[in-house]
Amino acid sequence: MFEDSQIKRVPVAENVTLRLRLGGSGPPVVLLHGHPRTHTTWHRVAPLLTGAGFTVVCPDLRGYGQSTAPGARSDHSQASKREMARDVVTLMALLGHDRFAVAGHDRGSYVALRMAMDHPAVITHLAVLDSVPIGEALRRADATFAEAWWHWFFYAQPDLPERAILADPDAWYRTGPHRADQMGAGNYADFHSAVNNPDVVIAMLEDYRAGLGVDRADDDADRDDDRKLQCPTLVAWSTRDDMQRLYGDVLDVWRPWARDLTGLAINSGHHMAEDNPTDLAAAFAGTTARVQPTLGEVAQTMRRHTEYLAEFYGSEMKACRDIRKHIAWYLKGFRAGRDIRHRLALVDSMVALDDLIGGLDMDAPWPGEPAEGQRGRAGSPRRVALPDGWLDSQELNAASAAVVAEAELSVSGG
Repeated sequence: MFEDSQIKRVPVAENVTLRLRLGGSGPPVVLLHGHPRTHTTWHRVAPLLTGAGFTVVCPDLRGYGQSTAPGARSDHSQASKREMARDVVTLMALLGHDRFAVAGHDRGSYVALRMAMDHPAVITHLAVLDSVPIGEALRRADATFAEAWWHWFFYAQPDLPERAILADPDAWYRTGPHRADQMGAGNYADFHSAVNNPDVVIAMLEDYRAGLGVDRADDDADRDDDRKLQCPTLVAWSTRDDMQRLYGDVLDVWRPWARDLTGLAINSGHHMAEDNPTDLAAAFAGTTARVQPTLGEVAQTMRRHTEYLAEFYGSEMKACRDIRKHIAWYLKGFRAGRDIRHRLALVDSMVALDDLIGGLDMDAPWPGEPAEGQRGRAGSPRRVALPDGWLDSQELNAASAAVVAEAELSVSGG
């Protein structure tokens, strides 16, 4: 994880020492994590940026991970984004960088925004991921927001969140071995250690308490004074999170804040640095590169898909039966061979799947144009119709099963 990088601990303020990871050479870029992650969330993005010719600095925000934080103040301002922004600007100056780009995800995006607003002579470029300014979010909050983002208001309450979370941090943060595969083993270990540290949990809650108070006031003051970001600003949102559901045109929320604004959707869940690092790093670097996995990476994703199906069905046989119809989708364009494709289409166990995957050329590169374009047999739009009584029972009678089978003929394949 983070090859050819250094771990440092740098004092930046009274009772605040930031742990960071530093690597590469070239124009400096700071990457700021969100809640409840640490700097290791960037472990798949940072090497891509250093390889593209950037110096990459990934700190734990104050109070998060292994960075320290001062004691709580009555207004929670010790956890304000203004204080956190000052930490990072100080850190970069100590590292010899008086101007740099910054990207922030989730809670880190609020720190990145505050850095660009408060230190316009320092920040050359800004990227904010899966967020709108705190003041905007609260100004627009409605029942949909409250239902989806209830944790903002719960975490801001005194004492109760600590008691609830620290009673069983693993249950609260939904840890478990399956997360290590998704997040990467080293990243998961760092996250798991952090959320089981009571001091870190309390510091993270203080972040949210500052959000509803001093951070909102700082955002509202900027908006009232019509202050705008002076640097080029990239807004990115994940396709499988709720930014568009909450705000529709996400860029429209940001337009009053930025003079030079661009935006794009990243095909990922909320933790886009872990889910789709290639497209995210390309967006940071200003290129049009996109994910082009090897056959080995595609095969491992196909296997993981099968594992998830087995967990969902509670049956390995059902999972294998389901994955068969996705084989052509996964292998499209790759020179896998007719025999192995045929055998994969008949696979009936995880052992058999592993054996067949082992026969693939795992280093085969992305085939390019043959793998592009439409997958499956879906063509012109079709009207979706549920069989009569579909919602009344999970069991299908023979007539309903026939209707479903007929409908699937035109839309199966991914």
